[in-house]
Amino acid sequence: MKKKIMTRSVNKLIQFSYLYHLLLLLYYIIVQERIYNQNLNKVGGDDRFISMKRSENGNHIMQIIQVDKN
Repeated sequence: MKKKIMTRSVNKLIQFSYLYHLLLLLYYIIVQERIYNQNLNKVGGDDRFISMKRSENGNHIMQIIQVDKN
């Protein structure tokens, strides 16, 4: 009986650990994306950003778009 209870608690701990690490990874990805976007806006001293689009034949097209702040 005690072994079964211990197994349940270990399983809950493992599930919590997976959830914790998944949330940590998600947070890290979001923060890195924000830092990347901030640094990208500083490139060249203007407001350029990169847009990825998929064309009709399935190829990816990368565009650098210039935005005026005026």
